Amino acid sequence: MDYFSNKSILADNLVFQGSNDGFSSDINDLVTVGEEIHEGWNSYDLPMSTYSSFRIFNAENNGCNSIGELKLFGQKVYDVTTNNADCPVFIFDAVNIAPLATISQTITYDLSVTSYVQNISPRFGSVEGNTDLTISVTDIATSNPNDVTVTIDGVTCAITDVLPTLIRCTTGPRIGLYLDEPRLDIIVAGRGKVDTNEKVYRYVSLWSQTSTWGGQFAPVDGESVAVPKGLNLLVDIDTSPMLNMVLVDGGSIIFPSESDPNHQRNFDAKVIFINNGVFEAGTEDEPYTSKLTITMHGKKYDPTVPIYGNKVLGARYSTVDMHGAARTSSWTRLDATVASGATSITLVDEVDWKAGEMIMITSTDFDRNQAEQHEIDSVSNAGGKTTIVLKTALAHEHYAALQTYGTDSVEIRAEVALM
Repeated sequence: MDYFSNKSILADNLVFQGSNDGFSSDINDLVTVGEEIHEGWNSYDLPMSTYSSFRIFNAENNGCNSIGELKLFGQKVYDVTTNNADCPVFIFDAVNIAPLATISQTITYDLSVTSYVQNISPRFGSVEGNTDLTISVTDIATSNPNDVTVTIDGVTCAITDVLPTLIRCTTGPRIGLYLDEPRLDIIVAGRGKVDTNEKVYRYVSLWSQTSTWGGQFAPVDGESVAVPKGLNLLVDIDTSPMLNMVLVDGGSIIFPSESDPNHQRNFDAKVIFINNGVFEAGTEDEPYTSKLTITMHGKKYDPTVPIYGNKVLGARYSTVDMHGAARTSSWTRLDATVASGATSITLVDEVDWKAGEMIMITSTDFDRNQAEQHEIDSVSNAGGKTTIVLKTALAHEHYAALQTYGTDSVEIRAEVALM
């Protein structure tokens, strides 16, 4: 796609449409391409709707000329309200896109016997195997271990226990297998495959294991690390060396959180670059619940990554997941004015902030430099409000009150943010 010369006629003009009358009058915009468009492949999720025809449309002159190739991925669905359906079976001619022959038997899809994965714990384990895995599922109607088969990336996970809603197994070693995506297959005798519900288990290479580095020494200051396609590198060390570059080239780099919320992990590098790979420090479903500090190092004239620069965490056609633990609020306001020299403040809301965390109080003066950062010494909640004791005194006054002007009332309050 010639992105640079054609973005203006693509963004907000190019649409993917569906219709049930050949686009005579029934025309529905399913996806509109916006400013996010870039060179190469662009992916979009289409709404679940039933149409007989689809098209790419752009009202601008030559608005579709920049499209080089289009791929559609989906599933054939039956628009029925029943929980089962009989489907005919036929031999298909993929060249001429036509059925060759129909087989007399049919396949019956029955929702009542369709199970799906609810959770996998843990979500990753060593490529050396021997990880005890617990898979929560909806009812598979058996407690017989002989009825269940689990394979991960083609490697058998040895069944140790089966309940109608729980499967336990122990992973085997994954040696020399490099896949585009992790693969989980669960088959129950008489019921077929269990829907994985987009849950995956990743075989990972632990930073702390010498086998990850070919039985040799782990990286030291000034060295670089490459994570190729099919390799998932789990950063299970507390402090990394100061690395020159970390190149995730098709693989994954994962920072696992710890059970102790105060556990601190530090990672230092000049450049972290993800190319067609995955960078994960907590996901939306599994947030990072302990502490992680990633520090990028560099000077103005250090060598740069073309386009991206230096001292950078860059991503190209990749997934970057950074999700921390959910907080009740990260931004609120003062309940009352606090004077210069005060060591405590009260907020209009009750928050879950903790001792040791940093907050920022905005300026209420014409001088914006009167905004202040402070460390929390202690926290107490009462009456739907939170009082915070600071480790150091405020350098400036911060105003908070309800001002009345005739029949109008305006809240003028300093804002307080969790850093």
